[in-house]
Amino acid sequence: MQPRIQITCLLLALAAGTALWAQTAADQPPAARVSFGAGFDYSRGDYGFAEDTEVFSVPFNATYETGRWLLRATVPWLTIRGPAAVIGGTTGGPGRPDASESSGLGDTYLSVTRRFASESGWETDVSGRVKLPTADDDRGLGTGEVDSYAQADVRRTFGAVTPFVSAGYRILGDNTRYQLQDGVYASGGAYYRTSDTTVVGASLDWRERLEPGAEHATEVTAFVSRDIGGRWQLVAYGLKGFTNASPDVGVGAHLSYKF
Repeated sequence: MQPRIQITCLLLALAAGTALWAQTAADQPPAARVSFGAGFDYSRGDYGFAEDTEVFSVPFNATYETGRWLLRATVPWLTIRGPAAVIGGTTGGPGRPDASESSGLGDTYLSVTRRFASESGWETDVSGRVKLPTADDDRGLGTGEVDSYAQADVRRTFGAVTPFVSAGYRILGDNTRYQLQDGVYASGGAYYRTSDTTVVGASLDWRERLEPGAEHATEVTAFVSRDIGGRWQLVAYGLKGFTNASPDVGVGAHLSYKF
């Protein structure tokens, strides 16, 4: 699995409490800030093939936050072993051209998010994201096509608990090798702030099939986030998949520094 772009971005935003500035619609947004981060992501699954596919990813990202806007760029280094290809920010769907082990640069993701807050306590993020095909499609590290996504995240805090819902629509570029299907994806869950520096949570994630006749993806993700020294943030997560479109298991972590 390439770094799980949709849910990873959501976890980083939610667990870090990046929207907690929006106590009321009249609050003053924070000053502009920049953060850089890196992490790892590992997954394993058969995806309907006779053999398992393993993917190890090391994502690097940069984030610029100003007022109610957030800009993020993410690019990973991938190592993949097995028959399933990296499609639409995850693994599965059609087979790779070569099932042997391959390593290289993954696809680059650029996103922009606009935040909204109301006096009633509801907070909403609306995001647009584009995938640039920087991965080598001949080795199954990507499709070689541009993908685009539109997504909305809604949440409200009740004491220490914040339930959230995320929904989006993807448009996947296809070609003669990869005949892909556009579709929706969604997540729902909650996180609990155990202290000023620690958050734990879980989500149920669903994604429409990548190609006609394939299965939909369904996964459960659990995560923990901890702020370290006011500038460092560590997020760790694990997941369990329930269909052939999902990995059997996956784990990951991300460390970022805010300037």
